[in-house]
Amino acid sequence: MIITDNSLYIKNYKKVINIEDSEVLIEMPKMIIKVTGSSLILKKIIGHDLAINGTIESVKYL
Repeated sequence: MIITDNSLYIKNYKKVINIEDSEVLIEMPKMIIKVTGSSLILKKIIGHDLAINGTIESVKYL
């Protein structure tokens, strides 16, 4: 996972569980990642890699 100013890049995700303007849930092989913020969008999905753009306030492992 790589976090930049307004982007989060995730490699090797299994699936997107839920996506909303303020929250994205991503299933990983051994955990779930919860991204919260505002104006969140899936910018790019290539294979098992994705990019989330927007104002990222927190990233939690569930």
